Amino acid sequence: MTFYLDIFFITVLPPYFRMKGLEVNITIGEIAKSVGIYLGLPFAMGIISRFLLIKFKGEEWFQDKFVPMISPITLIALLFTIVIMFSLKGNLIVPHLVNNRRSVLPLCFLRSITSFFHSGRLKVLAE
Repeated sequence: MTFYLDIFFITVLPPYFRMKGLEVNITIGEIAKSVGIYLGLPFAMGIISRFLLIKFKGEEWFQDKFVPMISPITLIALLFTIVIMFSLKGNLIVPHLVNNRRSVLPLCFLRSITSFFHSGRLKVLAE
C-alpha cells in the first residue's frame, strides 16, 4: 500500500503544488531484487538462526543469552546497510539534491502520517 502512496506523492501530487512530478521507471524485477536482498535475506537468516539455535541450545539460552547479545549488532548492521546503500548511489543523489528534496519532503510527511496511524492501531490491538 505505501508503495502506491509513494508513487502518488512523487508523480501525481507535485503538479497540484506547481512542482514538476517525476516519472518513475522501476521494473518489478528491480523491486523483487531489492526486497530479496535487503529484506528477504536477513529475514531468512533470522528464521534459520532462531530454529537452529533453539533446537541445539534451547529456548531459554536463546532468549537469555543470544537475543541480548545480537540486539545491538542488529542496529549497527541496519545503520551499516543504510550507509552502504547511500554511498553506492551517492553519484546519483548528489547531482540532483533539489529534485531529491522535492521527493523526500512529501515522503517524510507520508511516513510520519502512516507511523502515527500504525502506532495508534498497535496500541489498540495491544489492549
